[in-house]
Amino acid sequence: MTNDEFLKILPAYIGCELRMKFTDTKSTLVAFVPSGANPDVGDLYYEESYGTSRTTTYISAFKLILRPLSEIIGEDKSEYEHLYTLQVLSIHDDMIVQTSAKMINYLRSKGYDCDNLIESGFAITNTK
Repeated sequence: MTNDEFLKILPAYIGCELRMKFTDTKSTLVAFVPSGANPDVGDLYYEESYGTSRTTTYISAFKLILRPLSEIIGEDKSEYEHLYTLQVLSIHDDMIVQTSAKMINYLRSKGYDCDNLIESGFAITNTK
């Protein structure tokens, strides 16, 4: 996965945890706004216990903290199975697409890696 591809899907992970390399602290992703001149550099907005902060940084200076899909358990697994069942039972193609989108959005909102970001090096593993 390229940096450009990562930037296109990064907004889908807003609200997920991230680790800043230069401080080794955990924060919550709010936004990353690339600069015009160099898209690998931009303003990273993140939430910490005392509020929202902004820093200008490289994409490589932070990693999302995600869980592999293979580790779905408990309530998350039940919801995934429910959405999957709805998808399988869907009669119309548009219902399948809608259910698939709900399933992927649900998993991303829970911090699961739906886009192989761990394998691509844009995220690190978080096992709960």
